[in-house]
Amino acid sequence: MTKTIVVAACKGGSGKTTLCAALAAHASSTGQRVNIVDADPQQSLGLWYERRGWPENPRCYSAADEHDLRGAITKACAGADWVVVDLPGSLMRTDIAIRHADLILIPVRASMLDLEAVNPICEVADEAGVPRVFVVNAADKDWKLLGSAMDALAELGTVLPETIRYHEGHPAAMAIGQTAAELKSPSSRIARAEITALWAAVSKRVTRKARV
Repeated sequence: MTKTIVVAACKGGSGKTTLCAALAAHASSTGQRVNIVDADPQQSLGLWYERRGWPENPRCYSAADEHDLRGAITKACAGADWVVVDLPGSLMRTDIAIRHADLILIPVRASMLDLEAVNPICEVADEAGVPRVFVVNAADKDWKLLGSAMDALAELGTVLPETIRYHEGHPAAMAIGQTAAELKSPSSRIARAEITALWAAVSKRVTRKARV
């Protein structure tokens, strides 16, 4: 039974696309069949997939408009263990994707602007009855306000303790169709450990909901 994770944020710059690529690549490396859906008009995830060499796993389906999104998710679910959907940094197409979601993953940077932008996504998720979790992304573990940001998010819902620190390998890897965890560098071990832990935390929270 295919399980679908929708990665959503109402603000650009949260790291949705990079996170989608990293999680999908990690899950596929464990032997699971993963498809990704690029629902962002910028099609950045699709470009990453092209640079990766159009692999069969994870495979990417692009959605240029709302009609394409419905079809892309349906196609992506065929024969897959997991589908990961990358949405625009806005509410655009969010309601359509959430109808197919088993879990909504909301990446948030530890800044006031990001914290203030999460409410619209939370409201759409709650109206659809789809569970949601937050992950603090591109964080500095030494930032003194990190704990306060996580506390503020906790008032709105579940915050995963598995944070993703800022790592220059993430944007560098995306430019060549890889992920930071796949780079051949000593520092990639940190990214690999964090993505592995995040996937474990996210995947165990997904329970396939009844489709309507």
